Parts: sequence; C-alpha cells; structure tokens
Amino acid sequence: MINRSNAAWTRPKYTTHRAELAQRSREEAAENRAEGLETGWTVFGYMVSGPIAYGLIGWLLARFTHLQFLFPAGLLIGVAVSVGYVIYRYGRPEKQPDKQPDKRGTQTQQGTHTQQGVQAERIYR
Repeated sequence: MINRSNAAWTRPKYTTHRAELAQRSREEAAENRAEGLETGWTVFGYMVSGPIAYGLIGWLLARFTHLQFLFPAGLLIGVAVSVGYVIYRYGRPEKQPDKQPDKRGTQTQQGTHTQQGVQAERIYR
C-alpha cells in the first residue's frame, strides 16, 4: 500500500525566483481583470439607472399633467445624462505626470532639450 501522508504531498518550501515572478504576474493580471470588471459593471449601472430614474420622473410628471410626451422625454434625458456622465468619468485619459528635463539639457525621445527649448515647450502647452 502507498503511504500518502500529508508530508509526502506538500509543496517544497523553497521556490525559484522565476516561479515567484510568475506567481506575482498572475496575481497582477487577476487584479487588472477585476478592476476592468468593476468598471464595466459601474458603467452598466449608470446606463441602466439613468433612464429608469428620469423615466420614472417623466412618467410621474406625465401622469399628473396629462402630457404623455414627458415619459419618453424623461427616458431620453436619462440616456443623455448617463452617457454624458460615463464619458465625463471614464472617457478622459488619466493625467500623466510631467517629466521635467533639467536646465542643462537632457536627451529625450524628441531630441536634445536646452533651457530655451524647455521654456518654449512650456509656453505651447
């Protein structure tokens, strides 16, 4: 009979550097997927809740005023507000920190920057 005690089937306590990097990479990829899913569900919630909320307001106003066009108008306003808010919140690129070259002149992707070039670049931003 084969002895399958816990000691025989445990992983070794040491790991290689490559294994640690692979594990860290898998964990970071899982976190990025989770962040993307969270954003997607948030956008979905905004896109559903806007027409429902404004449609409800339009329906109530239409019911009290007997103007039936207020319900579809409320739905359309809800869609417009939702789309606008999603674009405002998620459509803008994130701000990147400005890399300030030193005054002596540094080599960048665009070429050599001198003090005058840096000042001119700041003016045109």
